[in-house]
Amino acid sequence: MEPSPRQWEPTPSSLLWAHEIRRENIHLADEIHKIKVDFTSTVDTLNDLKQNINELSRQVKQAEANASEHLKCLEIRLLDGSNELLKRVEALEIENGRFKEELKDVRRECAARSRELSLLLKTMKSGVINEIRAILTQERGALPFTNLLGGSHGNSGEYLSRSPLDSGLLLLCIGLSGLGCEFLVWEDLVGSVN
Repeated sequence: MEPSPRQWEPTPSSLLWAHEIRRENIHLADEIHKIKVDFTSTVDTLNDLKQNINELSRQVKQAEANASEHLKCLEIRLLDGSNELLKRVEALEIENGRFKEELKDVRRECAARSRELSLLLKTMKSGVINEIRAILTQERGALPFTNLLGGSHGNSGEYLSRSPLDSGLLLLCIGLSGLGCEFLVWEDLVGSVN
């Protein structure tokens, strides 16, 4: 005869032992279920995070591309602006040089004109003095020149005119000296006539 398998006989200690094992199994099954739920949630969160990371990476790349494009645009604008400024500065330097040359030309022209006017003034002085000398020489017999001034200023500057020609000659001399023609010195006129 074959030996029969050993049968389980419920004893109070084995029942207690079986109850404890069952309670442990239920507890472990609940824990495994919670861990599965947590794991699934964690996997979902990780997937969401991966998507967010991918989206952020895409946005960063786009931002870098935009920043690079903006930087290139700024560099081009700055380069164009600096080139424009350089052209403007060069144009201003050329214009400044032209103005300096024009100023030199104007100064030369003014100096030449001043010399011409000075020469003309000297020529006019000579001509006027010669004319006055000629007039005084012609009138020499009629009236001495010192009488034009009232006898050498002896009458407090009163003019003692004897003829309309004398008055006109004196007014001509006074008028010319009043206009800044200081070349009409009385001594020149008196010395040449007397």
